[in-house]
Amino acid sequence: MIVRLLQILAIARTDLTLVLRDRQNLLWLFVMPLIFIYTFGRANFGDDAKTTEKSAIPVAMEDTLFLGEAFTKELEDRTWVGETHAEGDSLLEARGSWIVVPRGLTRTVLSGGRDSVEVVSKRGASARRAESYAWSARKAAIRVLLNLQGVPDSLRANGADSVFMAAYDSVAALPPLVELEVRSASRARPIPRGYLLSVPGNLVMFVLIVALTAGAADIAVDVRQGHIRRLGACPLSKLDIFTGKLAGRLLTSLVQILFLMAVSTLLFDMRWGNDPTALALLFLVYAITAATIGIFIGLVVGKADTAASLGVLVTLTLSALGGCWWPLEIVPDGMKKLAHIFPTAWALEGLHTLISYGGSLGDVALNITVLTLYAAAFAYLASRLLRFDR
Repeated sequence: MIVRLLQILAIARTDLTLVLRDRQNLLWLFVMPLIFIYTFGRANFGDDAKTTEKSAIPVAMEDTLFLGEAFTKELEDRTWVGETHAEGDSLLEARGSWIVVPRGLTRTVLSGGRDSVEVVSKRGASARRAESYAWSARKAAIRVLLNLQGVPDSLRANGADSVFMAAYDSVAALPPLVELEVRSASRARPIPRGYLLSVPGNLVMFVLIVALTAGAADIAVDVRQGHIRRLGACPLSKLDIFTGKLAGRLLTSLVQILFLMAVSTLLFDMRWGNDPTALALLFLVYAITAATIGIFIGLVVGKADTAASLGVLVTLTLSALGGCWWPLEIVPDGMKKLAHIFPTAWALEGLHTLISYGGSLGDVALNITVLTLYAAAFAYLASRLLRFDR
């Protein structure tokens, strides 16, 4: 038993070595996935792995006294942060829209007068962005005025001296009496975007494309050049040889998955959910599914070039329809049902459940079960086609 296991592992190790020696395979295993991940991640609504970054609102600061600085601080919220520029700064022209804090604002307001900040937009600038700036300016102005109401009138009469500013800062530092919590009333899950969409989608696609091109082509070469027939002369059963070939392709996929996970964590700050056991099991059954499909194609076609070409065609079809290029949440219901004919949709749905929505093993049990059935079906079909007389 141990000897047979060692022979199976020897077949797997040999196939893995042959794959890793080919420079073209290395390109599609490790380089191209990262290029696609970055490109799709930036195209699909930006970098979702860094949602804590805030966009800057440019502020032309003409008022050099206290309230101008206080207003800029109050612009900051979960989305925006004020970015101060001196009057006439050339960088403002490049921003399209900005907020102007007028000269003398502090003196005017503290003396009981009225003044206003203004949103300036260049011709052709985004009207939506300018409106966002205007709303932020209104909220900041209200906060400043409310804070001023908390400062005693006796201190306000002295103007913006150190005592007044200390009193204002103490009022501004008080926690709000009322907090607003906004939650969606919809039961629909938010659509993954940025790298949360790009990393799982391209990982699923490139695991499949390597298994269905290099994996299928290599098995076709084994058949055409008589490698399978020569292995049949060894003290190995057909099941042993098939298991060795399957293990070789499985090892290739697992090396690729681990590499892309590690690099995506470092470069794109990816997080992989809260259930590593479920994630590992999902990746494992998907890698086995991809490997069995690749072996099946190689045995059916029998020619390396044809098998690789067919593998590309099948991969692109399954990737597009399975949600690797765009989220299935945006397609019609009929397309969603069509997508779940393919293993890519089940794999991606499971990955999004674990990564984007914090799911656990129970939430992806159906996905793992369906992928296991795919793997079992193609393993059975491929094993029936594996013969020593070819």
